[in-house]
Amino acid sequence: MIVYQESKETFMAHVRESKIDYIIHDNFQKQLGRSTGKREVESWKNSMQYMRNVLDDAAIPNDAKISIECQVPNTSKRIDFIITGQNADKRDCAVIVELKQWETASSTSMDGVVSTYVGGGVREVTPVIRHGAMRHCWRGSMKKCTIRIFLFSLVPSYTIAKCPGI
Repeated sequence: MIVYQESKETFMAHVRESKIDYIIHDNFQKQLGRSTGKREVESWKNSMQYMRNVLDDAAIPNDAKISIECQVPNTSKRIDFIITGQNADKRDCAVIVELKQWETASSTSMDGVVSTYVGGGVREVTPVIRHGAMRHCWRGSMKKCTIRIFLFSLVPSYTIAKCPGI
C-alpha cells in the first residue's frame, strides 16, 4: 500500500500550493481506515517542503514517481519517501529517503550512530541500519528485483550550530 503516489511535477505543485499535508492525511485515512496524530501531519507539512527543494533540479525528470508512506508488504514498516524512475542509462532506480524530525543530534564513538532525543528520551540511533532493513524488506517483497536502490536520511532541522561534529 502506498498512501501517496504522483509524478514529481504533481508533487511539486501540491507542496507549492500548500496542499500536500492535507492530501497525504486524507489518503492515509481512506487507505488505512484510521487517522494519525497531529505531529505526524505537521511532519509531513515540514518535511515535504524540504523534499520539494531537493527535487527542484532539472536533472530529476518531471515524470519521476514520488511515493510517500509506503507500506512494506508483510510487515508493519513504512518507508517515508521514495523517488523512482530511470537513470541516464535507462536503468530502473529507487531512492529511499528516511525523514527525521530531530531537533539536535550528537556524534558517538560508533560509526553511523548518533545520539538524539527520540521516543521520550535521548537514545543512540542508527538510521542507516534502518535503511538497510528497509532495502532488504523491499527487495524481499519483490521477485527478481533488478532496481538499483540508494538510501538517504534527511533531517530538515539539521544545522551545524545545533549538531556540531556530525
